[in-house]
Amino acid sequence: MGAYLKDDDTLRIVVQSESYGHLMYESYPYFVNKNGASFTGSHVQYTDFDREGLANFMSHKESSETIIKGFGQMSHTYYNLAGDLVGQRDVDGPTSFGAHYSNTDDKGNWAVKGLPSKADWLMQSLCSAHLEEAHQWGDGIGLEDDIYITNEEWITCK
Repeated sequence: MGAYLKDDDTLRIVVQSESYGHLMYESYPYFVNKNGASFTGSHVQYTDFDREGLANFMSHKESSETIIKGFGQMSHTYYNLAGDLVGQRDVDGPTSFGAHYSNTDDKGNWAVKGLPSKADWLMQSLCSAHLEEAHQWGDGIGLEDDIYITNEEWITCK
């Protein structure tokens, strides 16, 4: 989880929702890389809040819907461990280029018990995720961009 000012009037809260790695129930798919590749499983999403509305929320007498300015999927670009953009899964396997390596072996052969039916790939557990803000320790000190750091826990469940 993390929060930062998107602009002077907007607070963005970033969260991840956990799928626990098992392909028992698929979450709604999300698409990445403008190449049609899709994921089910864990998500990293954001909600944008009106800053002043959120500051007065506890004494607000009306619906909170007026303070929500937007929401959506946080990341739109995914790379695999080879540095390639993740692509669509070859349903006949193996996926020789653009495989999501937490789902396959290094040759692109599916290695997780069960195939997703709603997406190409399964994003497994994203434990220990957190936001690091640009210049969080002062001007020019720290990262140049806001980044959300996470690791993907992996299990085959075979």
